[in-house]
Amino acid sequence: MLLKNKIKFEKPFDFNTVSHILDTGHYPSSHSSQWLTDYALNSVFQIKKVHNYPMLEHIFKYCESNFNNTNIPADLDLFYCMQSGVKSNIHRDTYDVYILGAFGRTLYKIEDKEYILEPGSILHIPKGHLHVAIGLDPRIIISYGLGSV
Repeated sequence: MLLKNKIKFEKPFDFNTVSHILDTGHYPSSHSSQWLTDYALNSVFQIKKVHNYPMLEHIFKYCESNFNNTNIPADLDLFYCMQSGVKSNIHRDTYDVYILGAFGRTLYKIEDKEYILEPGSILHIPKGHLHVAIGLDPRIIISYGLGSV
């Protein structure tokens, strides 16, 4: 399920915003892709549990009210890569995920279908579905994990 033009950010969400999140908060972070020593920036980076960051609180509330009708624990993680062509590891999540496009375009392959996520769009990845994300541009996405905590 891909919903276009559903999310509005209060101000442009870009790599300056990512830098501000990292600079002002104490959020756990990691890289989340195949990482090569000589090409560290050719990775996907993850900033975890950003749902309390002021610019993302309204996004979290939107997701809670629209996708969490059973009130199970959920949170927001932010993923970004600074180069096009970078892909995540192919994987299955043990919980439902809603991906929100914040910056750039991302091609998602979910089972046997493909979707292009753009800023403002939301993509639902059901629990257990095999998927991979490939950045068509440098990109930033926000992942709402329903039952991920």
